[in-house]
Amino acid sequence: MLRAFRPLLVLAALSLAAVLASCASNDLTNQVLQAHVGVVSVMPKNDSTGVSVLAPGVASFLDPVDSREASVLSWTLTDADGHAVPGTVDVQGSTASFTPDAALQPFTAYRYTITTGVRMQRGQLVRDLFEWSFSTGAAPPTRPN
Repeated sequence: MLRAFRPLLVLAALSLAAVLASCASNDLTNQVLQAHVGVVSVMPKNDSTGVSVLAPGVASFLDPVDSREASVLSWTLTDADGHAVPGTVDVQGSTASFTPDAALQPFTAYRYTITTGVRMQRGQLVRDLFEWSFSTGAAPPTRPN
């Protein structure tokens, strides 16, 4: 009688192994994300070209930023020569945006950097420097007066 159920037992064991492997894979993915800064997406995307000179930078974090620490989020934008671009950072939940004070230069390479030390609501710290680059496109046409 046990022989008749053996294929079902093997199938059940394989199914359980697949489920456990899937869970382990998700845990590993979360560990990899958390090992970075907790940044899960950025705009403009890394190495994108033709970005609008008026576009803000946006970063989405794995968890919401602790509202008590949002003001210390250290986010910089620099041009290819390393000159800092002045701007403001705004944090809403798990999304932060950097808006330059003025339009960026057309056809210019830029790099965003988010530094360490900011705490997320669940307590984990931004642990690693996170950087990404992009280059702008043409300036928007000006309207005649």
